Amino acid sequence: MDKFALPLVVLLGIGAYFLVGEQFRKLREAPPPAQMNPVVIQTPQMPPFQPIKLEPFPTVNPFAKQAPSPEPAANDFTPISFDDPNKKFRVSFPGRKPTRVSFPIIKVVITRYTVPKPNMMFEIDEYDSGWDAAKRRGTARDWLTKCYKNQLEGMHASETTSKEIMFGEMIPGIEFEALYVKDEKTQVWIGRTYLVGSQLYSASVYGDPGIAAFRAPAFLDSFDLAPKATKPTPPQPTKGNID
Repeated sequence: MDKFALPLVVLLGIGAYFLVGEQFRKLREAPPPAQMNPVVIQTPQMPPFQPIKLEPFPTVNPFAKQAPSPEPAANDFTPISFDDPNKKFRVSFPGRKPTRVSFPIIKVVITRYTVPKPNMMFEIDEYDSGWDAAKRRGTARDWLTKCYKNQLEGMHASETTSKEIMFGEMIPGIEFEALYVKDEKTQVWIGRTYLVGSQLYSASVYGDPGIAAFRAPAFLDSFDLAPKATKPTPPQPTKGNID
């Protein structure tokens, strides 16, 4: 080997040793690598569930007829003036205006106005009685008496008192009291009935004898036939019997 080669190899080895050592020293002294923050994935938070508030269904059918007004207090007898739709009569019912119904009986349609009270009923009936002075025999009062007796029979009532009355100078009427049985109890019927042309009007109070007798006069006295109802001229009587 060349006499210069060995020293050169030794020199190169020593240089390599120091170079490698210097690299290791730098690595040891180097600051640690920066720490990487972990990636955080944030899930969007859903708002809390809010239930849908539904409006309740109406409990009353808006297209149905309105419920009737509640009955006034049992002891409310304040007179409430009432005119019938045809303006034929006026009367004062106790506590409120009446309930109106119409119904047929055989060939007659009766229109009835009522206000109930405990153990009593206040009532007006009107209907066409069929009286025709030109075709019927007898007088208007005869015809009225026949209609009145038919009313008693229909109620299975027994007359206790009656008397002939007049409304004005032309309208015949009958004032009466009668007894009938309802629910095994004796009841009284106090009324007045009038014949105006062919129309028959009856004002009545039904119920407990003691209470009805006390309340009936004010109701019956308030009944008034309008001029429109009394226009017909009195029929001319003819001899003979009622058909």
